[in-house]
Amino acid sequence: MKRVLTALVGVPLFVGLTWLGGWPFVAFIGVIALAGQKEAFELFEGDTALPGNLLGFLAALCMVVAPMWWPALWLIAPLGIGSLAWFLIRAPGGQPLMTLGGSVLGLVYPAAFLAALVMIRVPYRAVSWDPFVVTMGVVVLIWTCDTAAYYAGRILGKHKLAPSLSPRKTWEGAIGGGIGALAVGLLLALFWSGGLAMQHWLVLGGLAGTAGPVGDLFESALKRAAGTKDSASILPGHGGVLDRFDALAFVAPLAAAYLFGLA
Repeated sequence: MKRVLTALVGVPLFVGLTWLGGWPFVAFIGVIALAGQKEAFELFEGDTALPGNLLGFLAALCMVVAPMWWPALWLIAPLGIGSLAWFLIRAPGGQPLMTLGGSVLGLVYPAAFLAALVMIRVPYRAVSWDPFVVTMGVVVLIWTCDTAAYYAGRILGKHKLAPSLSPRKTWEGAIGGGIGALAVGLLLALFWSGGLAMQHWLVLGGLAGTAGPVGDLFESALKRAAGTKDSASILPGHGGVLDRFDALAFVAPLAAAYLFGLA
């Protein structure tokens, strides 16, 4: 029930702010990125690291804002270096590399990854496709892949995909998710293309069906390393921000690279 209620609130909010675009959308993605960064820092550093994350949070915010306000790019490096210096100074005895690795990961993931979604919705140059339609299309492909993988895994799943990371995921589920994403990509091309040709929607469906599960496994590896089941409990029924947006964080940069690479 909690999962359904969260979706009933979250989905209209996501769609509405994506439709508005501009700064409302940037602010929304910024909140998601900062919440995800907080979870990433906690996975490696625990609650004691949070007071020193201010520079890291500002660097992450600049990553998300940069597609709308390019001068923010110049602030990312100094803020990031300052954040890493703070973590190194406070590193536990004998653990500087682990502290550095966790802090670097927290700086980049998920903020820099999710910033690619801002680029799709708020393009830095004129594009031939509708930014709102394509942004929502990418998200729908990811949701479809996740849902199709869940049901295909429940019905047909026999062979474990990565038992050491996520015991419930199966090859059958992964294949079912990929087929579902490609099928919805075809439907989007036929009925809600946003100016993208069919082959491009199929490519985006393929990216959602392959990179999405990789993002999910990556986040599972982080949780396994930290010895926790969920990255947080901020989203009732869904866990944390990383639990909900792990696939999107991996698909968005690849989708943006493909879309802006089109002639």
